[in-house]
Amino acid sequence: MRRFVLILLVLSFVTPACFRASAEENMFEHCSTLESLFASADEALREGVPQKQVTDAMSAWAEANGVSDELAWACENIAATLGKDYQQMLAYAEELQVDVWSKSPASEDRANKWTAYTLYEASDAMLSALKDSGAQFCTPASPWDQSAFKTRLGVEYSKFKPTRARAGYACIVICKDAQSAPETPWTKDKDGEFEEALGDAVSSLISHLDEDAPILTGNPHLASTFWVFNLNYPFYAWYGQKEVRGFNLKISLTVVDAATKKTIAEIKKTETLPNRISRWSNWIAKPDVPDLTEEKGYDAFVQKVAAALRKERAAAASARKITAFNAAQALDGILLEQANKQTDPWEKAIYESGAKEVVFENGALSFSLRGYDPRLKELGDYQKAEDKSAWLQAALENAARYELRLSVPVEDGKLSAPGVKALNKAVKTAAAAASKAFSSKDFTAALKDALFPAPRADKVTKADQLMEPDAGFYDQVLSRYGGPGDIAPVQALSALYYAQKSVTVNLKGGPHSIKLTCVGADPASMLKTASKAALDQLAGVTADQRDRADLSGKLNLKLAELAISQRAKEENKYSIALDLDDLVHGAYPEEYQTHFAAFTFNETAETLEQTAEMLPEMACLPMPKNGVISGGKSGTQVTVKVTKNSSPTYVQFQSENGGKTAVTAFVLPGKQVTFKLPQGEYRILYSSGPYWYGEEKMFAALGTYQKSEIVTIQGKNYSHTFTLESSDDGDVSIYDADPSEFHT
Repeated sequence: MRRFVLILLVLSFVTPACFRASAEENMFEHCSTLESLFASADEALREGVPQKQVTDAMSAWAEANGVSDELAWACENIAATLGKDYQQMLAYAEELQVDVWSKSPASEDRANKWTAYTLYEASDAMLSALKDSGAQFCTPASPWDQSAFKTRLGVEYSKFKPTRARAGYACIVICKDAQSAPETPWTKDKDGEFEEALGDAVSSLISHLDEDAPILTGNPHLASTFWVFNLNYPFYAWYGQKEVRGFNLKISLTVVDAATKKTIAEIKKTETLPNRISRWSNWIAKPDVPDLTEEKGYDAFVQKVAAALRKERAAAASARKITAFNAAQALDGILLEQANKQTDPWEKAIYESGAKEVVFENGALSFSLRGYDPRLKELGDYQKAEDKSAWLQAALENAARYELRLSVPVEDGKLSAPGVKALNKAVKTAAAAASKAFSSKDFTAALKDALFPAPRADKVTKADQLMEPDAGFYDQVLSRYGGPGDIAPVQALSALYYAQKSVTVNLKGGPHSIKLTCVGADPASMLKTASKAALDQLAGVTADQRDRADLSGKLNLKLAELAISQRAKEENKYSIALDLDDLVHGAYPEEYQTHFAAFTFNETAETLEQTAEMLPEMACLPMPKNGVISGGKSGTQVTVKVTKNSSPTYVQFQSENGGKTAVTAFVLPGKQVTFKLPQGEYRILYSSGPYWYGEEKMFAALGTYQKSEIVTIQGKNYSHTFTLESSDDGDVSIYDADPSEFHT
């Protein structure tokens, strides 16, 4: 709270102790923007209106229009032009000439033609009225090198404390050892790489903060937080030639309290060069600058910064004296300040929702809060409701209303201690009631039904039942909560949703972080397994026995059979986070969307049809056993391995001298075959696939056929091991082969 005292002192000359209901308050009622306000105020001063009367009326206008802070800061910008710091700050910003994104949602108010950096024209009379020896001008964002604090401001960065810190103002600071390239200070950034990295880091954070974004200033005296950026290239190693050097990279953005230098949040990344370098510039190898937003902890980093900024603003707003003009704004600050003190997420949500219908009169502040009351008693028994979807929608809409009406006493422009106590008690009671209501069997059942509708009301024991779901099921899937309903037939969806089970609801995180945990089949894996089962069935019979007319129906049936079998043993567990505010507007959760979007039925059915067309007329044969088929009786020991993730593989070793096949073998996934091979040069040919049709056709059109470069088999004192898998980094080069090459 201490850091905001100076702001309030600045406001003292433009904010009267109390607002008199007199003509002076309406002096500028014709003004529509801050620009017009200053023009009218200057005219009033020229006409001889007393300074205090003018500044009082300006303050009244600003309070009435909700721009009190903007007016105070604009006045300070004007007053600062008389001080020695003004030219110094401008000169430093021009000298530095580093382009960073200086705009943020908080930096301007288009309706009032105000920006944080605007300097309105002012007469000598206005300058006299706003005189302030300690005023500071808000220059546009320009980074400060840590060493510049000593040379420009006369104090080390570590000991610097802002003189006029403002809530929600930030200044960019660059570490004094930052580099634009290996062994190159950042101030000698010739290629613009450092400037680009700095701009990306700052603008990304501004963008992610959205409405919580601060005003970026080039004047550290105004900052409540410093955004400390660092980029450097620590030495790594030599590579082959002495003149080729490699450097790692470290990049970080740290948000600190400007006065104490305590870290609020930090995001950092280290890029390490690999053991083999494939490119370099000027005989120096360095990694590319990474995108900090792709780091796993970036969201948490943004949340910490946003929370700190909200806390600052809340403290500043709640410190303001409550008047009829600023009651709503001051109350929002008080509520946010109370929210920051809460550990219970339901109480926190009520405070953070703000207030409506705010009225300050007769020494009391009256307002309405959102109590999150779904009014379940009025809705009746969920299971007996004729329209269950309407029941849930009504509960959500009830919870969105601001119906918790309170009136608390105000003393000397502040919420009294009894008033704060009454507020806390009312919110605590409402939060407990809301949590209890949403934890009820009725609401949790409604939530489960909305997101995980049961395909049938009766007990399902056979796949055929899932092929005929209840009439209302499809409508539920196609409801406002989304899902895969528009890309799959109802029978497939019936199987998919039946395979989801054991849904539990956890409301401990509050109304904006309800957690649903489900145990059920993975949609993508389910489709893949069912498609393979349908194709296996087709491959196992001859062409004249295959019914290709309804491949989609076959896939549906296999999904239903899989759902029945997997439901009893499925252990795939996943979670979905819900926000009541999203649900009331018909938006379904991101995790829910991602989970079911993997159920690409049409794409799978199309692929199944295309693959079925490639099957030969004959039925597939049983896979041979793992082992040697022919040859391999004498010579050097050779072992052939196939990885677990590979398909069954047919192998030939063909002699390069004459092209005769010396050995044939069959290797199953995860297995190996060992045989003997005479010394000499060979080429390895191998084929793999899902269905076997004998050595003549091998895996037919669905197989893959490959061959190796020439390999040399040494004498009997040696042994060789070959792992058959395609790899650009392998010791043996692999090429595509034609099936005819296996028949020499």
